[in-house]
Amino acid sequence: MVADREAAARAIAEAGKRTRTPLPRWLWISAAVVSAICVTALVLGWLLSDPSPQPAAHSPQPAALGSNGFTIGIVIGLACGIAIGSLMAVRSRQKRD
Repeated sequence: MVADREAAARAIAEAGKRTRTPLPRWLWISAAVVSAICVTALVLGWLLSDPSPQPAAHSPQPAALGSNGFTIGIVIGLACGIAIGSLMAVRSRQKRD
């Protein structure tokens, strides 16, 4: 009985390996471009930042919403993820039709 389960599992795994298509080249290229942009922005932010910020003489005021780079980075990352995901969904839908 255990051998039957293992044979069935192997058959399922082999069928999956045969039917799995490799990721398209444009997906790898877009991932490389997005990561290069992110690394470049990180390096620029690191190099252009003030190495020793002066302590404030008065109590700090809370920053306005969206006034820092983190919020902008999150928005850009979400937009890129949605765009790439939408392109992948459209491409897979076109393949089925």
